[in-house]
Amino acid sequence: IAQGMSIEIAIPAGTQKVTFAYPETIRDVLSIKYIEGMNVEIKDIFVKTVVNVEGAEGGNGINYKVYTYVPVVPFQKDVNYVVTI
Repeated sequence: IAQGMSIEIAIPAGTQKVTFAYPETIRDVLSIKYIEGMNVEIKDIFVKTVVNVEGAEGGNGINYKVYTYVPVVPFQKDVNYVVTI
């Protein structure tokens, strides 16, 4: 993942939570668009937290930005989001 990169997230029907994460050294998300919803901007529905993740060897951890969205009801159909960093 790098600044300026876009990633499509496919969300299947029945999903109860959407979460993605990447190293804190990369800037915040610029945009999250709902493809089937006429590319409407939905970045504001996600909550950002920072979590420290230790490596497999148990050494010094690194911080990750974690973005999460929990819908009121599970997704009723398959949807796609495009995340731009």
